[in-house]
Amino acid sequence: MIRKLKIIVATFAVGIIGLMILINSPLNPAERQRRNLALAAGHIQAHAAIVGRDPRFRLIMVQIDTEQEGGILLTGYVASEEDLKELEAAWARTRPPVPSSFGITVLPEPYFSGMSPVREPQPPGRGGVAGPSPP
Repeated sequence: MIRKLKIIVATFAVGIIGLMILINSPLNPAERQRRNLALAAGHIQAHAAIVGRDPRFRLIMVQIDTEQEGGILLTGYVASEEDLKELEAAWARTRPPVPSSFGITVLPEPYFSGMSPVREPQPPGRGGVAGPSPP
């Protein structure tokens, strides 16, 4: 009887330990997403300024992408296909540690020049998220 109880307790303990390892494992999608979101946030903080320095990219917003397992999302408008290619190349040179997605629309002149620059992100409850201002 005591031997069976010891086996049950040992099996239960091994199961709990295995569950804890799995929860904190890189194999766990939620843990992978948490890690990727942290990497994305750090990379954005360190490298998003390259987009802001170039006036051709004034309508580009760089943000964390929570889809799938976490990444970086660049959205907005550029004036030409060449500008889009240069943006993609400039961003690739920063070597993002997670996948980057581009949701960029080519908006030719005169529409592009009439758009206001991207606003700075606002804290929650104070104006929402950053985005192109209306013309």
